[in-house]
Amino acid sequence: MVVPSQAIQSGQSGTYAFVIKQDKTAELRLVSVSRSTNGETVIEKGLSHGEIVVMDGQLLLTPGARVSIRDQNSARQESPKK
Repeated sequence: MVVPSQAIQSGQSGTYAFVIKQDKTAELRLVSVSRSTNGETVIEKGLSHGEIVVMDGQLLLTPGARVSIRDQNSARQESPKK
């Protein structure tokens, strides 16, 4: 399993990522990292194929917090044009 490195955080309990559950709440998931390179991290265990990981705003999250999913296209529309 490969995820963007920005999705991976380190804490007192180890390395983790927030996963978005079907009810659009965040779940803290401990993960085992194999290696990281070029902005991508290989996860040995802790995540399953098809799960959505949080890539922005993790420091404001707590387990069970409601989240909103923003796709890349809407993020581009919200950012100022140069």
